Amino acid sequence: INLELGIKPKFKPLYKVIKKELKTLRKRINKNLVKGYIRLLKSKVVYLILFIDKKGITKLRIYIDF
Repeated sequence: INLELGIKPKFKPLYKVIKKELKTLRKRINKNLVKGYIRLLKSKVVYLILFIDKKGITKLRIYIDF
């Protein structure tokens, strides 16, 4: 990826998350923090997270757009 000097990322407001999605996301984050797969990062850059219903199951599948 070729980055241009002086260009800053665009900031947009967060979208609303329903309780089921928030619960699923927090559980996934905590699980992966404990395993060491991810770590806390204080950055102004965020990634889009989508929730899709798993076929035939009441659980949500998480898609992260890096």
